[in-house]
Amino acid sequence: MPLQESLAHWGESLINSPRTIIFYLLSALFLINTAQRIRRWYRLWHIPGPWICGFTSLWLLRKCFGPRIDLSWKELVDKYGPVVRMAPNEIILADVDELLRIQSPRSVYRKDDWYLIGQINPPFHNLLSMQDKDVRRERKRKITPGYNGRGGDDFEQGLNKGIARWIELIERKYLSTPAEGKPLDLALHSHYYALDSLGEMAYSRQLGFLESDTDKHRILETNEKLMPVMFLFSNFIWLTKYLRYWPLVLLLPRDGDKSGFGAIMGFSSSIIDQRLAELAQQAKPKGDILQAFINEKLHPDALREEVTIQFFVGSDTTASLIRMTFLALLTNPRVYMTLQSEINNAANLSSPITATESRQLPYLQAVIRESLRFYPPVAAGVFYKDVPAEGDVLCDKYFLPGGTKVSTIAGLTALLRDKRVFGEDAECFWPERWIEAEKLLDGGEKLRLMTKSLDLCFGAGQFACPGKGIALMSAGKVIPELLRRYNFSILNPAEPMKLRGAVAWLAHDFWVRVEKRPVHITTGTNGLSESSGAMAREA
Repeated sequence: MPLQESLAHWGESLINSPRTIIFYLLSALFLINTAQRIRRWYRLWHIPGPWICGFTSLWLLRKCFGPRIDLSWKELVDKYGPVVRMAPNEIILADVDELLRIQSPRSVYRKDDWYLIGQINPPFHNLLSMQDKDVRRERKRKITPGYNGRGGDDFEQGLNKGIARWIELIERKYLSTPAEGKPLDLALHSHYYALDSLGEMAYSRQLGFLESDTDKHRILETNEKLMPVMFLFSNFIWLTKYLRYWPLVLLLPRDGDKSGFGAIMGFSSSIIDQRLAELAQQAKPKGDILQAFINEKLHPDALREEVTIQFFVGSDTTASLIRMTFLALLTNPRVYMTLQSEINNAANLSSPITATESRQLPYLQAVIRESLRFYPPVAAGVFYKDVPAEGDVLCDKYFLPGGTKVSTIAGLTALLRDKRVFGEDAECFWPERWIEAEKLLDGGEKLRLMTKSLDLCFGAGQFACPGKGIALMSAGKVIPELLRRYNFSILNPAEPMKLRGAVAWLAHDFWVRVEKRPVHITTGTNGLSESSGAMAREA
C-alpha cells in the first residue's frame, strides 16, 4: 500500500536522521511556548500597557538594571493610566483608594511569593517574609509594642546618643575650615547613624559604627552587593524557590560565616544569646525593643529573624529619609535657608531637639513630608499582592483573574507626583505646598488627599511598616540638630550623589563640606554637651 510504504519510509528516515528529530522537537517546544505566551497574553489582554509586556518579562528585566526603575514605572502610569501591565502576570496599581482597599485589614489579598526574598534563614520567617495572614497578624501583634516603645525606655535617649556620636565624629574628623577641607560622605554616615541609633533603641548596645568610623561586620558592603541580586531574583521568584532546595541551599549564607550576610546573622545571634543569658542570671530587664520582643515570648528563632532583618529594613528606611532630605535641601538653597531660619528663630530649643519640639516646627515637618514625597524609601520595590481566586475588579473597570500579581509600590512615584492632588508643580520640590494646604478653606480636604497618598510610603493596613514612627522621629531630630550647628555644601554639583533603586535606595558618594556655624547652643539635658549662651540668630 502506498500510504503504508510512505509512512514506513518517513519513519525510517526519521530514525536515521538525528537532525530531523531535533528539528521536530525544537519545533514542538516552540509551538508549546508560543501557545503558552498567547494564553498568558489573552488572560490580561484588556489591561493597558506596552504590547511586549503581555508576552515576556524582558521589559521589566531591562529596567531592573537601570538606576531609577520607579521613574520607568511612572512613565507607564502617565501614559496608560492607574492600572498598567508591566509583565505577563504583573500589574502596576496607582490608585490611592484601591491600594488602601487591597491592603486593608479585611482584604483577602495575600502576599505574593515575592516576599520570600526577605526570608533570611529558611524555614524560619520574619514579619516581612510571612505570607499566611493569621500567622503574620500574630507576629505583628507581638512585635508592634516594641516598635511603639510601650513598656520600654524612651526611644529618644537612644536617638540622642546616636546624634551625640555623629556630632563628635564630625568635630573630630570632618569639620572643614577655610584653610583645609575634610569631605564627609553623608550617604555613608547617615547609615552609620541609623545603625548606631538602632543599636541603642533596639538592643541597648553601642554598635560602634560612628565611633570607629568603619562599616563594622560589613553590613553596608553586604547590603550594597545583596540588594541588586535580591531585586533581580524578586522579579523571577522561581530562582529564589530553587535556592531553598538541596544542594543549592548549601550556597546560602548561614550563621557562623566569616563575612557577608552569614556574619551579620552571627552578629544578631550573639546579641540575642547574650541577652537571654543575662535574663537567665536574673539580670534586670532592659527597656528596649529586643526586651519587648522577649516579653511577648517570641521564640529564639523568631527573635533571630526579626533582629537580623532590622539591620537592613530598619536602618535602610531611617538612613534613606535622612540622606534624601539632605539631598533635597542642598539642591534647593531657598528651602535650605528657610528651614535654617526657622530653627534659628525657634525659642528655647533643647539640645538635641526633642521629638515634641520637632513636631512644632511646621517648615521642618513640611520639608520631611516633601522629601518622602520625592524619594519614598522603598519606591524601587514591587511588593506584589496576589489577587484572590475569585478575581477582583480594579477602579470599577479592570477585572483581574485570581493569581494576578498586583504591585502596591511600583505606582508610588506616579501617585506622589500626581498633579491633580499635589498641583501643577508636583514635579518640583516645594515644601510650602503642605503649609498652604493647611490654610485652604476647604475643610482640610486638600491636605487629607495629600496625606492619604503620602502615608502609602510606609504601606497601609495589615501591611503597614511597624517602624514608621521611629524613622520619622529620628529624621525630625537629627536633621535640625545638624543644621543648627553646621553649614553643609555639596562638593560635586554635577552629581551630588550616586543613587540606585533596588527595593531600597542604594546611595553612596554624597560628598559634602561641613563648616561650623557661628551660633551658640544652650546646654541641653538630652545627652549633648555644648557651650553655654543663648542660641544666636544668623547674622
